[in-house]
Amino acid sequence: MATQQQINANRQNAQHSTGATSAAGKQKSALNSVTHGFTGQTVVLPEAEEEPYRLFAEGLVKDLSPVGVHETALVYSIIDNRWRTYQIASMESALYAVGFHKHAPEFPNETPERTIAMCRLVTFDEKRKELDRLHRYESRLTRQANKDMQLLTQLQTTRKALEAQREKEAIALHTHFTTAGKTWNPAEFGFVLSMAEIEALEARQFLRNTVCKA
Repeated sequence: MATQQQINANRQNAQHSTGATSAAGKQKSALNSVTHGFTGQTVVLPEAEEEPYRLFAEGLVKDLSPVGVHETALVYSIIDNRWRTYQIASMESALYAVGFHKHAPEFPNETPERTIAMCRLVTFDEKRKELDRLHRYESRLTRQANKDMQLLTQLQTTRKALEAQREKEAIALHTHFTTAGKTWNPAEFGFVLSMAEIEALEARQFLRNTVCKA
């Protein structure tokens, strides 16, 4: 137990704390925000969750590789819905943890394993409505994330097919003009590919054909 002298010393040290003192300062230190560069959406998070959320979002964007407004919007919808799903799992664990601390003293003669099981059972019965609500939210978020993923896959499949077709057309035109000894401007034919990119595509196609024939 601390002595009165130690208590007084602690109180004096607290007066010199460098932490936030104003209400606004305390709020700022407790909550940080992450702004998505593409959408401009701001997500307010506790400080401890800011970096995990940023890494999670960056990882999914890298894996899903969206192109354009519609694909990017779907990816960020997937990010937010999945993050909320993980938060629900965390809240469920927290409910059971609080229940354990509350009810563990009621089973002083049980083994630790039986105490945990009994506390979970009692907590489940007490918090049935809250847990059911969390599970409904979880199912809703999972369905939305899956729906967004399916739509994203469809958009990307269609886009990639169109890109492949345009690449074939660009290669065919380049071969035609080169064979005729003429120069041409891809932009005049509606291509966003540069001449260097078309030549690289043509070289890769040549290598694929050569390997297949070999």
